[in-house]
Amino acid sequence: MSRTARAVAVILMGVLSLAFGNTAEAAGPPTIEYIQIDEDRFLPRTSGICGLPLYEHFEGTIKVATRTMPDGSIRHHETGTVSITFHSDAANSTTIIASRRVGTFTLVEHPDGSVTIRGSGLEELITQPGEGHIFIHAGVTIIEIDPDGNETMIEHGQFDESFAPAICALF
Repeated sequence: MSRTARAVAVILMGVLSLAFGNTAEAAGPPTIEYIQIDEDRFLPRTSGICGLPLYEHFEGTIKVATRTMPDGSIRHHETGTVSITFHSDAANSTTIIASRRVGTFTLVEHPDGSVTIRGSGLEELITQPGEGHIFIHAGVTIIEIDPDGNETMIEHGQFDESFAPAICALF
């Protein structure tokens, strides 16, 4: 799972836990929430590699269905499309690189305190006009976190190592 997707997952997990709590309730229809995203995020690691301040701007709507399962697990299922634009406020740079996230994301908080995170689909695709695809993360990522915080991750698909070199070359 890319740094971006992991950061979004951690933020979403916190927001959903605060919004819906984590107590067991009777299974029933899911609670549906639409979350509008329109925010900038500074990329310190990529900025350091590129030598100029770089940001990504997230924009889109995510639908979250939350349901308490019969075993007491709380399941948050996210679908939606988020457009991501990379940009810099450096005076000599006007390059804008577009990206997208399309797919599903599921987070399950188990009664024993463990968490399962599963993302599938197009996690991130960065395209530069005239260049084509310069970075892709697509496939399935599953992260299991045990009650002690130990993490196991499994990925299947195409997951490029870092988008920093491709991004730096375009600014």
